[in-house]
Amino acid sequence: MDYAADSWRVGITGFENRLENLIDFDFVAFRNVNVGRAKTRGLELEAGYRTRLLVLRWNATLLDTEDLETGLALLRRPERTSSLVATVYPEPFTVNATLRYVGERADVDPITFVRSVNDSYLRLDLAAEWRVTGRIAPYARIENVADEEYAEALGFPAPGRTFVGGLEVSF
Repeated sequence: MDYAADSWRVGITGFENRLENLIDFDFVAFRNVNVGRAKTRGLELEAGYRTRLLVLRWNATLLDTEDLETGLALLRRPERTSSLVATVYPEPFTVNATLRYVGERADVDPITFVRSVNDSYLRLDLAAEWRVTGRIAPYARIENVADEEYAEALGFPAPGRTFVGGLEVSF
C-alpha cells in the first residue's frame, strides 16, 4: 500500500514466500545442497520526502525466515535492515549520505563450520559530484566512513574505510 501527498510518499508492503528447492551450501561437505522447503515473510516500510534541492528516503525490512525441514532460520538473512539516504542538489553539485543498518543474522563459522551469529553493523557512506559541464563531472566517495569492522558473511571481512574518486566524461 502506497500513499503520496505533496512532497511526501509512504509505503508498506507485507509478504510471505514459500520456497521449494532453495540452493544452499553445506560447509561440512563443502558442496551445494537443496533446502527442500523454506518460508520467508515480512514487512517492508518506506518513506520519502522530495523538494527541488533535497531528497530523503528511509526504508526498513522486518524479516522472518525458516527452513521448514529443520525449523532453523535461513542463513545470512537479517531479521532487521534499514537505510536512510539524503541527497542534496545545490547546483552544480550533488552530495549524498547513506546510513545503512544490517541486523544480526544466522551464519556459519568459517573455521569450525558451526552455526553462529553474525553481528549487526551500521555503515555510513558519503559521496559528492561536481557537474563542471554537461559532459564532465569529477566525483569522490568515502565508503564506510567510520571504518566499521564487519563481515557481510562470516570469514569475509568487509573493506575498511575506502576512498574512491574519478572523472565522468559523457559523449
